[in-house]
Order: sequence, then structure tokens, then C-alpha cells
Amino acid sequence: MASRPTRATSFKHALVQDAAYGTLLRAKATPNGMVGYLIGKIVLVAGVMLISCVVVLIPGAFMVDG
Repeated sequence: MASRPTRATSFKHALVQDAAYGTLLRAKATPNGMVGYLIGKIVLVAGVMLISCVVVLIPGAFMVDG
């Protein structure tokens, strides 16, 4: 039985996938490319995580009293 992937493994998988598609190589060719790519990826993952938490917590707050 496979274990459920965590956010960290999902982030690593996204980096490996981008390396396979050549995105990292193209980012190296642009000025401040790798730093900008890394910051953008971190912001993207954090934003998706925040939105998914809000989508779960807001309805839960209305369903549970107290």
C-alpha cells in the first residue's frame, strides 16, 4: 500500500518534473531565472496550500458549533 504524498514530496516531484521538461534549463538562461523560478514555485505551493486549507476550514467553521 502506497503512502499518501506530503506537501514536501509533491514540491520535490514538481521540481523533478520541471527538470525533465527542461523548464529549469530555460530558467537558467534568463537573468535571475533560477532565483525567480524558485521564489515563484514556493509562492505557488504556499498559495495552493493556503487556499486548500481555507476551503476546508471555512465550511467546517459553519458546520461545527463552538
